[in-house]
Amino acid sequence: MINEIKDRYRIDLWSYEDFLAFALMYAALADNELVEDEVDLIVKRVGVEREEMARKIMEKLSDSERIDLILSFREKYFPTKADHEKLFNDMKEIFMADGKYNQLEQFIMMYLRRIL
Repeated sequence: MINEIKDRYRIDLWSYEDFLAFALMYAALADNELVEDEVDLIVKRVGVEREEMARKIMEKLSDSERIDLILSFREKYFPTKADHEKLFNDMKEIFMADGKYNQLEQFIMMYLRRIL
């Protein structure tokens, strides 16, 4: 399944910023609510084009496909503990963009830490 997704969206050509846009959008949508502060922060980090690309792809994938896609970049973009922490800190910043770090977002973070 992940190979089909990679082919469809040309994911093998993604830069780190493309991946980061997708991971941050995943974090922003963790509570099924995308707020302007989250979008603004993503745009600030990766630019409008990457934010829009990530959002469009995110809308077409199931949650398990989203996770599989993020996992497929583990060796390429976050192989070390320091890389993991940077990614998790970036994601937590998105979780906190609306001033709340709710239970669902905390659960998503805990889940991601376990699988990544």
